[in-house]
Amino acid sequence: MYIKTVDKFDKKDIKNLWAEAFCEKEPFLSWYFDNFWKEENSLCLRCDSGEIGAALTMIPYDLCVNNTKISSSYIAGVSVPKNHRLKGFAKAIMKEALLKQAEIGEPISLLIPFNYDFYRKMGYEVCYERNIYSFSSNELKVYPEIKNLSMENYREMNEIYLDFCKNKNGYNIRRKKDWEYALKRLFEQNTTSLGYFDNSELSSYVVYTKEKDNVIVHEAIGKENEIIKLLETIDAKKIIVFDASTIKGLKKIKTIPTVMARVTEVSLIMQKLTLCPVKIKINDNFIPENNGVYELGGNKLSDNSKYDIEMDIRYFTQWFMGYKSGFELYKEKNITGNPEKVAILDKLIKKQDNYIN
Repeated sequence: MYIKTVDKFDKKDIKNLWAEAFCEKEPFLSWYFDNFWKEENSLCLRCDSGEIGAALTMIPYDLCVNNTKISSSYIAGVSVPKNHRLKGFAKAIMKEALLKQAEIGEPISLLIPFNYDFYRKMGYEVCYERNIYSFSSNELKVYPEIKNLSMENYREMNEIYLDFCKNKNGYNIRRKKDWEYALKRLFEQNTTSLGYFDNSELSSYVVYTKEKDNVIVHEAIGKENEIIKLLETIDAKKIIVFDASTIKGLKKIKTIPTVMARVTEVSLIMQKLTLCPVKIKINDNFIPENNGVYELGGNKLSDNSKYDIEMDIRYFTQWFMGYKSGFELYKEKNITGNPEKVAILDKLIKKQDNYIN
């Protein structure tokens, strides 16, 4: 078998694999592959027989982590044909993807797993979670300030989004193509974008999909009273709202883990940290090149160097992403070593409110 970057001759096979693995149907399947899927961002594994054994795509993302722009990719479409499963093909293509990300200078890899434990074996760990709320209105209302939105409104939507993210961490720095991908893809899935206009200026928005009698609100950002009005105009028996913790009047149902992340190359992360007198031993069973002792914010030392703290790549990622504090990880026994040195980790990076959609 061999793994390679996809070319035009692979597209048909990968498209068929997506249809099989994710039950994608026309016309959405062709629309997606013709408009947003890119050969240069995708990998495929070919068996010795010439059959496709696995495929995935890496969607570039710019993240804001600890007030720093970080290049990353969101890994999507990890798929293996039924007759080639349990042969290690998914593991092989995932490792190739992580090595490629490190090679092009992307220190963080993201994905939404079908099985969390499956990806934990590859060094990923949960770094984001999603709050789920319900909303109900006694009567359907109409407000003249509310209008349908389209790509023509993306700049205004982006300003509202960035203002919302001022106190968030790990969020996607959305560009025009990101809004285009999101809004057009959602449009193909019967999704609506509504905006509230205050004195002719967009000040709040919601993006939702209607599924039979229910509605799923993917994003609700803006002023609290305006978002409530936006929700009151939606005709549905039940409205489920994701990530709206700032909006009162919503009933919280539960919190669930969502996006996992992992550091692709520890040295790339160390370059982004302040130099501190802490030596950390990193263990990475999936990418052995990351194993070793590092000076925090500095260089990799010899493998047998003395160290202050030891942790697995999964928990190093959670700490760097601000999802868990060093003390929290230490208390959970996911960090071992000198507690005084762990305290330095918390001075360097504090636990934060991570948001990604």
